[in-house]
Amino acid sequence: MKKIFKLTIFSALLLTLVACGTKENEIVSNESVDTTNNLYGYDEPIILKVGWGFASDVTWKNGEGPENNDWTRVYEENGYKLETLYSVDSSQSNQKLTTAIASGNYPDIIAGSGNDILKYAKTGVISDITDAYEKYASPELKAYYDGTPGSLDSGKIDGKLYGLPQLENPWNNAMMLFVRQDWLDNLSLSAPTTIDELKEVALAFTKNDPDGNGKDDTYGLALNGKEDFSFWSGMQAFFESYGVQPGHWGGNFPFVENNGVIEWGGANSVVMKKALADLNEMYEVGSLAKGFASLDMNVLMSDVGSGKVGMYFAPHWGAMVPGPAAYLNNENAVLAAVALPDGNGKDSGKPYINPTPKNFYGISSKSNNPEAVIKLANLSVKLLNFPENEKERELNDSISGGIGWKGSLLPLRDLKSEIENQNKVFDILNGKDTELNQSYQQIFEDLELYEKAKNDGTLKDKIKNADPQVSSGFSMTTVYGEYGGLHIQNGDYFANQNAVSEAYLSTPTDTMSNKYATLNPMTLETIVKIISGAAPVDSYDDFLETWKNLGGNEITEEAQEWYDNNNK
Repeated sequence: MKKIFKLTIFSALLLTLVACGTKENEIVSNESVDTTNNLYGYDEPIILKVGWGFASDVTWKNGEGPENNDWTRVYEENGYKLETLYSVDSSQSNQKLTTAIASGNYPDIIAGSGNDILKYAKTGVISDITDAYEKYASPELKAYYDGTPGSLDSGKIDGKLYGLPQLENPWNNAMMLFVRQDWLDNLSLSAPTTIDELKEVALAFTKNDPDGNGKDDTYGLALNGKEDFSFWSGMQAFFESYGVQPGHWGGNFPFVENNGVIEWGGANSVVMKKALADLNEMYEVGSLAKGFASLDMNVLMSDVGSGKVGMYFAPHWGAMVPGPAAYLNNENAVLAAVALPDGNGKDSGKPYINPTPKNFYGISSKSNNPEAVIKLANLSVKLLNFPENEKERELNDSISGGIGWKGSLLPLRDLKSEIENQNKVFDILNGKDTELNQSYQQIFEDLELYEKAKNDGTLKDKIKNADPQVSSGFSMTTVYGEYGGLHIQNGDYFANQNAVSEAYLSTPTDTMSNKYATLNPMTLETIVKIISGAAPVDSYDDFLETWKNLGGNEITEEAQEWYDNNNK
């Protein structure tokens, strides 16, 4: 299960969140562009310093590795002579880059978050690439960003472009509720559609022996009170049911817009206190774990897998790991995804999404070729989105077991492809005849092997023995199956554009970066204290005044200024 979880987080969070899926995001190929011209590489090779970071579970074809694979050969063919400074596990990448920058000998291509790019720009680590983009950006690269208005601006600092954003599918981070469907069935209950119903279900899961083992060993709702608004079991999703957003695991302040006015997502004290009162009530009756303030994602995921808790919040892939674990503990276990329940009236439950890119690519200020990052981006967009033969398709889909698109220095993939391919899997599962690319064909084949094992009685043994395809198929069933999370994400949410979207779509200001380390933990601490009864609900008003005085007003004004300047 740990291996599956590692793969899930690596792929679901870092690698496969690339699509927004709307028509306006479609890239239009310009067939007149020749990939051998100077928009894509160099006639006279240049030296390009690089640092590699791949997850330990990435597989390679025989004889290949970080410095010798399909992508490194493409770079060599296009005039990039790669000089590897380091090659480490992806978990060590950030620390290795920090050390390299401190030494003065660091990679030419630098990847980082919005905060990272801001820091690197302010300290002279990376170069202004505004002119390089204007001169060298290919039609395809421009279309990649133009299809999502304002996206390129997210890589600008003081009006200058420093980082090329990697566009993502923000719906992949939309929170939903996962419920033990078999417990609901055992107690003749329905999945909650309101917070009042959620409170009833949570209490029943706590008091009424939902697993039928005759023991008082279950509780209703898993909440992560230790980690900053975690992507799995994060308590921010409970507040999103009421239409407020006090935090987010993406490392940003949630700012929302109402009639042109920008405010922090937790600024509505009346609604926040209503949600806090409900959580405090749930805590007092035992529906939340008494020690929830010290429980992190790993502990709570274990609670789900071992059958201790019946509900939790997560994105659509949130049952991929605990689903198989729960099955091994109880073969009747079913984790069902449902949309966020309404806590403040009809349709108040909406997930918060942030379309601001999380990853950016800049170039070292020490490089003699600042345009190289633009040319590499041109090359990636061309090869990843408009492959002209089997060899080029291999660079994306890893058909024969190669590294695929993960080997690209700048993996800028087509925004419309992900949701389209996900829906194609649904089409095939529903008996429609359609074609899948290699990655999604593998998902379908794994789902088939899971069903076969389930029908022939070998499923439990194969999950116990970590059969790779059957285990993958089980995990994918929690995504694509009858109770899978993608039905909620692509159906209830995306199809209806049912979400609250981030209003500030730019890199953090200096003030935001500096204040986040103080204000975000203070927010979580206050919420935890109120839920657990260590502070009264009305103390949220005092907290909010402190939040504003310690920099909250200032960062809100900066967000408002950005919004006004970009929405005229």
